Amino acid sequence: MEHRDTEELIKMLARQATFAPIGPQAFFINLVRQANLPQNFVMEVIGVWTGNPDFDARTLVQWAVNKGVNPQDPRFTVLGSILKPLLQNVGLDIASQIIALIIKYRLYRDADLLRELPVYYEISNSETLTKTFTEPVGPDFNWRGPSDEKELQAFWQKRQVTNLDVGNIQRGIQQVVSTCRIEIPNPNSQEDRAIGIGTGFLIKKNLLLTNYHVLAPNPDSDPNAYVKDIMLHFGYLTSPQGEQMQGQKFKLADNPILSWSPDDELDYALLKVEDSILMADNLQPVQVNNKRLPSKGMGINLLHHPAGQTMKIALTPNGITWIDEGEGLIQYLSDTSGGSSGCPCFSEDWQVVAIHHAQKSGSFGIYCEGILLSNIHEHIAIRFDS
Repeated sequence: MEHRDTEELIKMLARQATFAPIGPQAFFINLVRQANLPQNFVMEVIGVWTGNPDFDARTLVQWAVNKGVNPQDPRFTVLGSILKPLLQNVGLDIASQIIALIIKYRLYRDADLLRELPVYYEISNSETLTKTFTEPVGPDFNWRGPSDEKELQAFWQKRQVTNLDVGNIQRGIQQVVSTCRIEIPNPNSQEDRAIGIGTGFLIKKNLLLTNYHVLAPNPDSDPNAYVKDIMLHFGYLTSPQGEQMQGQKFKLADNPILSWSPDDELDYALLKVEDSILMADNLQPVQVNNKRLPSKGMGINLLHHPAGQTMKIALTPNGITWIDEGEGLIQYLSDTSGGSSGCPCFSEDWQVVAIHHAQKSGSFGIYCEGILLSNIHEHIAIRFDS
């Protein structure tokens, strides 16, 4: 789970425990007992509750996430099993928040249960909520990573992010200046609001790479139809104070599509940006590694605008599940959604190795596929600056 969502869930559980008539300690004991977990799981935490709501909520969430799937009922993760009885004892506002997290992170592993959950609790935006987190994004693909439940669970557990090197994170933050939200005007809004349709990144100071399907989302779409309306929004970030930063916007140049490949092949579009971007001192191309490819079991990091939101970093240790240099494909586990298409995929040392182009729901999180940048490099026959 993303750090922000984890913290919100911990706060919510702590509040429920604080005001529970039976007291905080008994509240957490009952949650675990009602969750239909194996007896040995229950015994692991029987004596850990301190009565401090904040501390115990954090302990519960971290323990449940690390346990993965509930062996007693594989339709649920352990965390999903714990949240299930809680839903019956909270108001609609809290239930809506819990259901959003369950759907977003597939804490219920059964697709039918996910679809039925918001309907059962009469969440008004259930259709939108379900669609946002369950529909595939980008071209369809065959998942070639692990399908065995135990191996998938191992990938899931190893994805938990702890003890990150500060210098490595700083190198990732430095790459933010290369990445932008691709947006178009919103024809249904009277305000100056745009729709985020994808992510792109600079490979040279005035050359941007994104997915072909970002420009042509349907088979009969003309990629030239609305390039004149596209804006590249760099610095679409949240400030340390929690406010949306202004950033910088640039248009594309005239006849901007320099090279492309359809979405059933390499799914990329190389775009020329208007010349004014050359004067922007604080924008830089990504660092590209075409010589050393990552391998299965290595980490992969993404800078993206999921669902058109302000830029997010998706860190996935041990996330790469399959790679084929001949086909130019790489598959991995990550936390992406519509709007992530076209974002840069970085190796563990923050060198771009691929462009993200597709995702689908899986038993454990989101299954993703990207196109190796080395294959795109050959196709467009340009040499990237190191």
